[in-house]
Amino acid sequence: MEVPKIEITEEQMKDFVRQIERRNEDSAAFFKSGEFNNLLAIIKQHECIDNEDLVYRVRQIDGLSAEDFKRVCEAVFYNLGELNEQFVRDQTSRFSKYYVDYQGLRFHLMIGQGSVYRTTRQ
Repeated sequence: MEVPKIEITEEQMKDFVRQIERRNEDSAAFFKSGEFNNLLAIIKQHECIDNEDLVYRVRQIDGLSAEDFKRVCEAVFYNLGELNEQFVRDQTSRFSKYYVDYQGLRFHLMIGQGSVYRTTRQ
């Protein structure tokens, strides 16, 4: 089976790079914000949080929406995992599983047919 060729213009590539740069800047600003710290304090109050539980409303946490939880997890991975090379790959699964430890929490990311974030206390 032949893989189709995808052509990207120089302008499309520049737009893509700008989007990534903007995402990184926004994530870095959020990571240093009071909002991030307030949400992190809520997360620390719980032994374990799974974003699918929040998305499907299996569990509700006052002050923490599924979108907020995802933003916090992404900020941790973008600002610690990639920049400081603290990404750790868990080799025990056929799915890609990673984690980053931060302020007494372990932030988990599993990538399969989609992505799932989860936090656990250490």
